[in-house]
Amino acid sequence: MLLAHLIGSLSEHFKREEQFLFPMLSRSLGSGICDRLNDEHAVILRVAKELSAQTRPLEEQLTYLKQLFRTHISTEENVLFWYLDLQPTE
Repeated sequence: MLLAHLIGSLSEHFKREEQFLFPMLSRSLGSGICDRLNDEHAVILRVAKELSAQTRPLEEQLTYLKQLFRTHISTEENVLFWYLDLQPTE
C-alpha cells in the first residue's frame, strides 16, 4: 500500500517535470541534462516497482533506490535549481 502510493506520487511528480519544467529548461540548458533526468525517472520508477514486487533482496533494492534518489536530487539541486536562481524575476 505504501509503495503503491509512493509509485503513484513519483509518477505524477515526474510527469509534471517532464511535461512542463524540462521542455522549458531544455531550451536554455540543452536537452542533455533533462534527458539524463528523464532516464533517472524511469530507473527510479522501475526500482520502486521491483521493490513492490520484491524481485531482488529487499536491502539491496532499498540501498539502490536510496542511491538513485541522492544522485537525482543532487542533479536537480545543483543544476536545475541553480539555473532557475539565475533567472530574473518579473
